[in-house]
Parts: sequence; structure tokens; C-alpha cells
Amino acid sequence: MAPGPGAPADRRHEVARWIVSWSEPLLDETARVKIATDMGHFIDRNSEWSVAFLAGVLTDLAQSLPTNDPWRHMAGLIDLRQVATGIPAEDKNMRLARRSERAPLPGLTGAITVEGRPFGTRRDAADLIAPGASDVSTDLSMAAVAVNLSPLAAALVAFASHDPKTVQVVLGQTLHHLWMANVGSVMPQTAGQAMFEAASSAIRWLIHRRRAYTGIDDTFPNIVGLSWIAKADRVNAGGNIAVEGGLGRQGAIDPAEYRFLSGADDDF
Repeated sequence: MAPGPGAPADRRHEVARWIVSWSEPLLDETARVKIATDMGHFIDRNSEWSVAFLAGVLTDLAQSLPTNDPWRHMAGLIDLRQVATGIPAEDKNMRLARRSERAPLPGLTGAITVEGRPFGTRRDAADLIAPGASDVSTDLSMAAVAVNLSPLAAALVAFASHDPKTVQVVLGQTLHHLWMANVGSVMPQTAGQAMFEAASSAIRWLIHRRRAYTGIDDTFPNIVGLSWIAKADRVNAGGNIAVEGGLGRQGAIDPAEYRFLSGADDDF
């Protein structure tokens, strides 16, 4: 039975295992599959807690990037009906927008870069990392972004630069519509599984982006993840997620690092 409102999440050790997988490359492949499966079920059981946890992790990771990193200035859109059923909504009230002064708003679920193109391919990492092989899946520095992001995952990366309360609301509405689609047998996955796939991809790409600056041994994402287990407990018990945020600013990378690695002089 799922815990009631305000109660600690059920089986939080499953979340801790997932966080360990962010930085441990030697996990058995069957263990990774089990972690993903368990996390989908975990979100189904602990929906409100999971929304707070994911919102906190996403925003802290995004806000730790340099303020002039273009990933922090994208526009994003989540069409709730499209996410749930695959059919875009004509009703603008079914669309959640992350607007940007530098990028146009997408017409469908997804994100648009400051250059005006869809976000979510390996090209978006190439401004900081020069691919070392024609097959990026064989390149240690680029393999994590070899598979394109789904439109929802791309949108979550864009939304992650917003404040944690907004991202919490966005994730909550998205999960609700995924749940309704599952109840109506419109989608084969559970709502938790669908949310985990999108959010975990967004988190993985944000971790990869940080590592372009810090190197592969960056422990900050694990600190963020483990911290948000307790933070999500407090938010689920009625605490303010805005108060719990802020690790991203504490672990922020200097804007000079973006200028140095990219050769850009645009500080947005």
C-alpha cells in the first residue's frame, strides 16, 4: 500500500541504488535493468514524493551549470495530451511552457536551443566536447548522449532551469496525465515507468553536461541525489520545495569555464 500524504517514501533504498548507478560504471547489466524497473514501480507508489525528488534533482543539476551555458536558456513545451496519448492538444490550457528570451517556443513537446533548433541530439554537447570517433557510442566522452532524448526528456532539461516549485508543478501535471492515459489503457507502460524514462534521461544528460566542465569523477550529482531523499521527505510532509533548493547554486560552475571551453563570449 502506498504511504499517505506526508509520510516518508516507501522503500527509499531503491532510490539510493539508482543514485549510485549515476556514477558507478561497473554495475551488472541485470542490476541496471532491475533498478530501472524498480524505480518505475517506486514512482507509481510514491507519486508526490517522487515529483518533489525529481524536481529538486533536475533544478539543482541545471542551476549548477554556468549561468551562460546555453542549456540554461532554452525554451521548452510539454503538451500534456500529446505526452499522454500521442495526439497534440488544440487547447492551449493543455500546454506547459518554459519561455526564453533567446529561443522560440516549440510547437509540440520538446525544447528549442538558442540557435533555434530542436534540442536532444549529440550535437548539443559538441560545443564543449569534440567527438573523438565517428561512432560516438565508442567515445567515452560522448557515449552518454549517443541516443537522442525523447521530446518529453528534452523538455524537462529546458524546464530544469526554472525554479523548483514550477518544475514540481510541471512534473505533477505530467505524471497525472500519464496516469490517466494508463488507466484508460492508452499507453502500455505505467505512469511511473514513463515518468522515470523521461526524467532519468534528462538527469543523465545534465550530469553529462556537468562532466564536460568537471571531468568524469564529479561527485556533485550524487550529493544532490542523496540530499534530495531527505529533502523530498520534508516537502512531502508539507515543506516548501523552494526552501529546500539551492544546492545547484552552491555547486555552481564559473561562467568563465563555458567561455574557455566553447570559445564563446556570449554571457546571455
